[in-house]
Amino acid sequence: MEVRKMGSIRLLTMDEKPANSLTPEILHELAGLLRDLEKDREARTVVLCSRIPTLFSSGLALRELTSKTRTRASLSLFWMVHQVYRIVKGIRSSRLIYIASLHGAVIGSAVSLAAACDFRFASESTWFWLPDPLYGGLLADGGLTCIREWVGVQGAYRFCMTNARISLREAQSLGFVSPCPEADILPMALEFAKNLGHCAESTLYETKRLLRKRRGLSFPWRQLIRITASEDWRDRLQEIQTKGNKGHEASRENHCHNRRHRWYR
Repeated sequence: MEVRKMGSIRLLTMDEKPANSLTPEILHELAGLLRDLEKDREARTVVLCSRIPTLFSSGLALRELTSKTRTRASLSLFWMVHQVYRIVKGIRSSRLIYIASLHGAVIGSAVSLAAACDFRFASESTWFWLPDPLYGGLLADGGLTCIREWVGVQGAYRFCMTNARISLREAQSLGFVSPCPEADILPMALEFAKNLGHCAESTLYETKRLLRKRRGLSFPWRQLIRITASEDWRDRLQEIQTKGNKGHEASRENHCHNRRHRWYR
């Protein structure tokens, strides 16, 4: 991850190839960077973006959990979710204004990070997906509260309980992201951050506090323990991974067959 100073703006860029997966190491680094930003007295706004062209982030690094024992996998999942919760809580309570510049896939806890931000701009390629109902997880990282704030209860049900891919058009209709006519949304997000820099800092901070005042976060550790202690989520995750690997192999076979067919023809 990289932090670039641009006057009072801090550009926080994720660049963890291939998919900006939120591994324990990345979450630890991100939490540390946010603490450092909070101490930066010259900073007013933070723009969070991805350098990978095809996506913002694939969410928590769940794939590696299937190779661990059941107990270690459950503990690792609990720790990662709690770490995201701390980051989400930190963004919400920060004196800084956070702006998410989104493109491509925004999956799982990456949606929670985006929802924690004060503003979100998204390109035409952006789509959102919360796969917890599919693999048996629980979005206990603060994302449920943040999403409900922006889209209401009915919209949150759609986001969080249907395993649906939420298109940019639908996300805009729900009020989750701001319309962006530009193909490259990062310059627009930076210009928006620059304009906010001309506003009174204390006014922005106190307004943010008042808007968030009655919507505090609490970590649902009991519910998360029930989820992580069950065998269902890990079995589901392994099944999904197995199907994904078979699909990938089938795709490669078809690709090789088509190439051979064109060659002989």
